Amino acid sequence: MCICLCIYYVCMNITLYGYDLPRKLGSTNFLIILEDTRFRKEGCFFQDLKATFQRDSGHVILREFSMLHAKYWRQAPPNIWRYSRDTGRSLGRTPPLNKFLASLAMQKVKERYGSKLTVYPDCDQAYALLLENYETVRRYWCSNPSTLCHGDSHIGNVFFSQGKSRAGFVDYQCVQEDHCLRDISYYLINSCSSLILAEVEEEMLKEYLKVLRQHLVQFHGEHHVYISDLPSYDEAYFIHRTYALWCFLAWTICCGFLDVVQESFVVHAMQRMLDTCHRLDVLQVMHTLIGLEKSKRLNR
Repeated sequence: MCICLCIYYVCMNITLYGYDLPRKLGSTNFLIILEDTRFRKEGCFFQDLKATFQRDSGHVILREFSMLHAKYWRQAPPNIWRYSRDTGRSLGRTPPLNKFLASLAMQKVKERYGSKLTVYPDCDQAYALLLENYETVRRYWCSNPSTLCHGDSHIGNVFFSQGKSRAGFVDYQCVQEDHCLRDISYYLINSCSSLILAEVEEEMLKEYLKVLRQHLVQFHGEHHVYISDLPSYDEAYFIHRTYALWCFLAWTICCGFLDVVQESFVVHAMQRMLDTCHRLDVLQVMHTLIGLEKSKRLNR
């Protein structure tokens, strides 16, 4: 986990801020020097996880992510969390999903917060299918072009310059190789109510695809094969829906087992996520992914 932190700090500085850092990583002895962002000359601030979504902030964050994703397109550094494209299982340092604990986490969420949450039946079914078919979902994600992802890109892990012209990121414990929309979907779903996200979703996804293309051209050239990797909006929207499943899983495990978050926030964050999963029809997404997997097997 600490090596993942080191790698991400190096990559972020090279990509976004234009200066290099030592690359000798993987040692059992290392030093991480962190910045206290409160003392930046230009100043900076964090947004509360319950803050109302703001379009201008959203565009800044999408631009920063697009730079990072474009720079490491199909070139994610070694020694970060990753999964097998063939099996969908954990590789190397990546902790495998414990399906029993993930199922138990949902039970605990219902026991602790069930009276204050609306757990839609279709979401409940989708969660059960996700645990039964987790490697199938992972194989789908791995089948798409990958890049270096922050992995835990909710608004609480983002800070802004005072003028909101730039954004930076903290908490790199989940940095991994994955599809770029993992970061974008996780940010959007965990930053907006379902109603607000329904209004801005198309705008934000299209804006991200536009700036991602611009940065792929900037880093790799107008005619590079990477440009053809870009999904259409419809393709991106479906992938976005699949990553709602990851938000569901991540928040359920976090809220089911960790007592470090206040109950009022758990209810707020979980309900926001559940409302969005219901709106995005994650049960239909699971049936689609299972159907795609069956078709592949029949065609072998």
